[in-house]
Amino acid sequence: MGRSALLHYLLLAATALIVFLFLHTRAEDVAVHHQRLEQLRGIRHAEGELDRDVLLASFFILAQYDGFIENRRQLRERLQRLEALIPHGRIPELAPLVEQLRSYRGALQQKLRLLEHIKSRAAVVRNGLLYLPLAVAEAGESDPSLGMRLGRLLSQLYLYTQFPDAQPLTAMESEAKAVSPR
Repeated sequence: MGRSALLHYLLLAATALIVFLFLHTRAEDVAVHHQRLEQLRGIRHAEGELDRDVLLASFFILAQYDGFIENRRQLRERLQRLEALIPHGRIPELAPLVEQLRSYRGALQQKLRLLEHIKSRAAVVRNGLLYLPLAVAEAGESDPSLGMRLGRLLSQLYLYTQFPDAQPLTAMESEAKAVSPR
């Protein structure tokens, strides 16, 4: 019984050692891996929502920019959480992921700058479409002939935005110079 018990204890110790070495030499913790995947899914979702909001803003369908700002914030937060889940330098297999994330962050920063530019331009155009007719009407109240000329010019401008052509643009520039105060 002594020899058999010793053999069992040695087998148990060898098994425990193998399990210990397996757990400590694994390149990846499964729970952390799933957390990274969840962050990547969240990034993909937030980026898709952001793209949708920019398209809606470009077509003047998005009335408020709160969702745009929230999606941009979520995207940045998820990227930061993902980067926090990567042990830099400890796992050589993750080096390509670290480099790809660095590259993605740069591309994302550029994309966010461009999206912000699109959003602000859309707001300027939307405000122009909404308030230029009011300004023309206001000018027409004080000088009816000026109001008529500005109204025609505004109509031509709206038409030009739908059907760009160099000839009407030249005529509009001449008309704009004629009605502008000196």
